[in-house]
Amino acid sequence: MFKKAIFSLIVLLVNLSVFAQLKFEKAPASFQKIIFTYKQKPNILFQQKCFFLDTTIVKQHFEGIQYSTAQYPNDTTKLCARIYYDVVLENEQYKNALEGLVYHTFQKITGEYSVKKNRTSFKINRNDDEAKLIFEKYLKSRYPGSFSYRSSIDYNKSVLYVFTDQQRDLVSQKSTGFVEFSNENKTKGYFLSTYGAENKVVVSEVNFNALLDPKITPIYLFKNAEYGVEKFEDYFDIYELIDVKYE
Repeated sequence: MFKKAIFSLIVLLVNLSVFAQLKFEKAPASFQKIIFTYKQKPNILFQQKCFFLDTTIVKQHFEGIQYSTAQYPNDTTKLCARIYYDVVLENEQYKNALEGLVYHTFQKITGEYSVKKNRTSFKINRNDDEAKLIFEKYLKSRYPGSFSYRSSIDYNKSVLYVFTDQQRDLVSQKSTGFVEFSNENKTKGYFLSTYGAENKVVVSEVNFNALLDPKITPIYLFKNAEYGVEKFEDYFDIYELIDVKYE
């Protein structure tokens, strides 16, 4: 009986592993467009009394705040900052900073790649239920409301544009470039970018899926990618693919 239970558990784990790998279907031989959706969220772990985040975010957005160094709950090999909500709520500057982070980084990104135009059009929406819960439960505030803007990648020119109704900007090379692959099948790698006036280097981890077309990517243009992006993560935020359709 015990052996049967162990065997059943092994089979279940194998099936779950296979299911995870086959979460997305391989692209058909012929298609006219790809419609895909990513969920973006801040790389912050929100718990009942406090939240955990990279110390770089603290330096950028919470200068002078009281925090303690702790092991990251989801990965005890990493050290991070732990900040209690009481400290944030008693300071308007810190409260506004955390509200801004939550509001601007919980987004749904829907991309539509056209084979004919060789171009991807993105619509980015802010109206996230998890963000609304954080505002209500932890920040004791009302969610500011929905907002959307657009972006695009023109593969004919290898350029990325971000624009709202009021402006249209050509994105700098910070969002475009080459991935340094860390395995032979080119499904894992790192992307180097910079931020701020000092051009500090940011290392982002990119996970590709061999079943996905390389045009499937969040608002980043990886010029040497052979597959689509399943997950993109840096110290600040996380993009995770949640849906793909071919037409």
